[in-house]
Amino acid sequence: MESKYTEIWDKELNQIYKKLLSKLDREPKEALIESQKEWLQYHLRETEFVEKTFINNSYLGTQGLVSLDTVIKERIRERTMQLFEYRYLLDGEVEFLYQSIK
Repeated sequence: MESKYTEIWDKELNQIYKKLLSKLDREPKEALIESQKEWLQYHLRETEFVEKTFINNSYLGTQGLVSLDTVIKERIRERTMQLFEYRYLLDGEVEFLYQSIK
């Protein structure tokens, strides 16, 4: 289940990143691109550290992978919301791709 939500947040992240880039002038755009690259490197390295340290040696037992999936989802969600806040500051708009079905 966590992987489904991680996928949804990842799509939202990519969408808001592209929209935000389209709203920025050259210098802020370049700064955001560098910032996103740095964030992605952090995200991947942090995940790799946790996998090598706690998951691969079964330190966290059978719940380890579930915990890691939750942490990954939350990290992506936090970055997505941060980018949404930037977009809102620029033009007061917030649009989510995902629409829940009731």
